[in-house]
Amino acid sequence: MTHKTNASIARHIKRNAKRIKKEKGIPYHLALDLSSMESGYSNYKNLLNNSATLPKPKKNTPERVGILPNPLTLPYSMLGSPSGSKRPNAKAPIKVHQRLGELLKELYSAMEYNKKGLRAISTVKFTLDNWIQLEYTSREELTDEVFFQIYYGDTNHPSDPWPTDRKKSQLKRLVKDVRILIREAYHNCAPIQVLNKKLDVAIKAIENWPLNRQVKGLMEVKGQISRGTLIYLKNYNRKPAVVLSHDTINNLIRCYGDSGISTVEREEITVARKQSKAKKFCPMRLTLPYGKWHCEQGIEILFNRDYIPIWMKDVNGKVQQVDPNIKVIHIDEQEFYFSDKSAPWAGDKSTEIRCTNILNSWNVLQRSSILMEELREFITNGNTKNFKFLNH
Repeated sequence: MTHKTNASIARHIKRNAKRIKKEKGIPYHLALDLSSMESGYSNYKNLLNNSATLPKPKKNTPERVGILPNPLTLPYSMLGSPSGSKRPNAKAPIKVHQRLGELLKELYSAMEYNKKGLRAISTVKFTLDNWIQLEYTSREELTDEVFFQIYYGDTNHPSDPWPTDRKKSQLKRLVKDVRILIREAYHNCAPIQVLNKKLDVAIKAIENWPLNRQVKGLMEVKGQISRGTLIYLKNYNRKPAVVLSHDTINNLIRCYGDSGISTVEREEITVARKQSKAKKFCPMRLTLPYGKWHCEQGIEILFNRDYIPIWMKDVNGKVQQVDPNIKVIHIDEQEFYFSDKSAPWAGDKSTEIRCTNILNSWNVLQRSSILMEELREFITNGNTKNFKFLNH
């Protein structure tokens, strides 16, 4: 929106920005952009350029242009990141990363039934998670406890297979907030442009999301598949999975398999004839160790791909179950056993053998972790109240 403003509108935007700054814990200049957007402007700069009463910033001043780093980008390679990846030569404030994490986790949960949007948001979330690890290499600046919760961890935001127009507008605003925070935290460069393209995909996916209304010719599918049912995924070499929910209106099935949570169409699965096999189902993402934490007092903890602890060994070598909800602190060192490219559920047999051998060396290959006990309860009773991995 482009129109002239007056001093009263400008004062209102500044007052509102102070409130936003306090509520969201973000820098004042970012809050000004968000406040300006609420009043119909694309950002605070747009407000200034369309103001008849406020002085416009001079062009090409150091305050406006800023000092660009040399080089603009830095190469990096991390687990799950392709070789040749680049990131901005900059360091975003931790509070900005925390706010980005809150927004992206909310979007990730809300867009569970939107495949294109979910993939785009997942890529942005994963990329920023890599960047913050490289920006803050000291645990004094960024503790492990804080880091693990920024872009991953628990989230209670609901998902809706058929969002209303109002909900879609809210989600688009969240995506725009992410774009603003990224733009203000980093200078313009190729990696930022890649993230912006992913955000464009997310917005387009939200705009094309069907509304929650009856569609002519669309009828509810009879025979809802109950929670905990063992199924096979046709497009993934008939890999097993368990049903988390079945949306009979859209005919979509939310399930959990070796690689984690996914949403597929009814035609893409078959129901296992022998449901007794469901009790023996052990999804790799839950059970196989992704890495190990070396903690104080000689304690070692195996954790899975979602950074959920699964087994603990004390200084005397005694192995025991570990509460998946425990917050692991005072980590002296961590090691990883594979990357996303070499994940066992991606078909890498050598990784699967390595992880299995690690469990065998801990004498827990035939034992059930607390996570697996929760899975068994879900399969039996359909109770997901304490199902920890659903929040990842």
